[in-house]
This record gives sequence, C-alpha cells and structure tokens, in this order.
Amino acid sequence: MTGRRWILTLVPLGAFLLVSTLQPHAEAGPKKASAGELDSLQQLYLSERSSCADAMLTGTVKDAGIAFEQVAREATAMSEADEAALGDQLAASVDQAYAGSLVRTGPFIDYVQAIVDSLTPFVERPDIRYRIAVIVDPSVNAFAMPGGYLYLHTGLLEAATRNEAQLATVIAHEIRHVDLRHCVAAIQYLLATGMIEAGDVGQMMVQMARHPYSSRLEEEADARGVELVAAAGYSPLQSVSLWENWPGGDAAAAAPTIDPINDPLGALLGTLTGELDALLQTHPPASRRACLLQQEAHDLFQAGKIIRPYIGRENYRVGVPASKKLF
Repeated sequence: MTGRRWILTLVPLGAFLLVSTLQPHAEAGPKKASAGELDSLQQLYLSERSSCADAMLTGTVKDAGIAFEQVAREATAMSEADEAALGDQLAASVDQAYAGSLVRTGPFIDYVQAIVDSLTPFVERPDIRYRIAVIVDPSVNAFAMPGGYLYLHTGLLEAATRNEAQLATVIAHEIRHVDLRHCVAAIQYLLATGMIEAGDVGQMMVQMARHPYSSRLEEEADARGVELVAAAGYSPLQSVSLWENWPGGDAAAAAPTIDPINDPLGALLGTLTGELDALLQTHPPASRRACLLQQEAHDLFQAGKIIRPYIGRENYRVGVPASKKLF
C-alpha cells in the first residue's frame, strides 16, 4: 500500500490483528481541504462525454439486459429480515473458512469502517447495517455477502488503492451489490434451480466470494457506487484512476469465463444475456470500466453532484478518515 506502514501481529488463538503504525485519531481538521487534496474538474468542464464504444451496443440490447436483470432481482426478492439472517450465516462461514487470517477489529478496521459509514447514508436500503472485515490474502479482491457484510483482501489494499477516494470506490461498489439485491438474486437463483440445497451455507459462501456477477451487474455496481463516492465528498475521478491503473490491467480485471455446470452462479445472468456480455467485452474490461466511470463523473459534474472532489492521500497514509479530518 503506497505510503502506508502496516504491522501484522500474530496473537494468541492464532488470530491476526491488522495494525497501522499511525493510529487514527479524532483531531478536528480544517473545514476546507488543501488544493493538493482536491482533483481538478477542468477536464470534466471542458471535455465531451466519452462514448466508450457504446455505438457497438444498440439501446434495445442494453435495455433488454437491464430489464431482464431487474426482473430477476424482483422475482427472487426476500425480506430484509431473512436477508440479514442469511448474511449472518454466511459471515460465520467466512469466519470459519478464513480462520486465522480474517480481521474484524483494530485501528485500521475502525478507519475503513468510518469510510463505510460515510457512504451508507446515501444507499437505497438504509436499514441494512454494513460491516467491514479484512482478509490477509495476497489476491486483489473484495466481495460482499447479503445483509451488509463487506470484505477486503490485503492484496487489493497493497496493490490497487492509493488514496481514500479509491478505497471508497471499492467499498461503494461492494455496498451497491448488497443495496441493489445482486447478492440476494444470485443466491435465490441457485436455490430455485436446485443448484444448491437450502442450508448449504458453505457452498453459498464459496460462490459469493468468487464474485460471479455478469458484466452488466458489475457495471451497475460501478455506476451506482460512484454516486455514493461523489455524495460522500470524494472525487469520482479517482474512481476512474483506480481502473486505469488496475494491477495487471485488462487481463486481471476480465470477467471469468462462465461454466454453467461447475459455476452455476456465474451463469445466473450471464447465460441469458451472453450476447450482451460478449459485446461488452469488445472494449477490454479494465479500460472499459474506467471509461464508463469517466462518463459517470462527467454526468455527475454536469448535474452539480460533485460537492467536493476530495482525494485523501494523506488520510489513507495516516489512517484518519476524511469524515474526521481534511488535509
């Protein structure tokens, strides 16, 4: 992680504590950020909206994909109480699967949770409680479980995110997977088709951690996530930069090949919208996501919804959230 110093301390019972050498604190900061912590919006003021190769996709095809996925989510909706109960079961399974490498407490967790809490006032389902945990794992990954459980791998924190706005981008994306019922739709589909049995929590957890959403759902989580980023006062341009500099580039960010037999969850919305997904992949994944987020940043700027294009390099370095101090 750029500019950040970590200590991994092995404590009794085999648990890891993730500790920053610089402790978060609640010191009151200036009401205005310094110029060095604010992105210039001149490029959004002067530039035209990028096409992102959308000309290759007809409005009819795109609308059909969105409509299908919306129907799927509505048809498989469960109550928020049932979703919370399922989330608790899945979180317990995650705890077991990552025993010894999962961190739920400590200064860094408090720091990241503060970022989560700055994003959640703007979600569609405000009654869900979002909780963060970090998994000590070198892979560049993050995932969410129903009921508001969010997980970040240390590999992502070390290799991908370089400031607080970029970390907020990752978190907001995972929040939207929960908020927009992507997680619930996926699990309910598996149950309805008999691909997994009710109560097979372990298999549900494994599938959800694999991040098996269609490219359309990923793009929806990106687009709706950057709305949260802007609403919380972060710069959407850092969301663009995150994907422009994604570790491994397009190959690493590419959606996995769908195997409907061994990966039924991946086939949830990918099989019936396979043509759409194939067209979306014409523009390489990481660069396409950066381009689409540039579109979103442009639209948010034009709508006057970028309230403070804050970057948060120093916040990220010292572990003090922007909600407590601006640098």
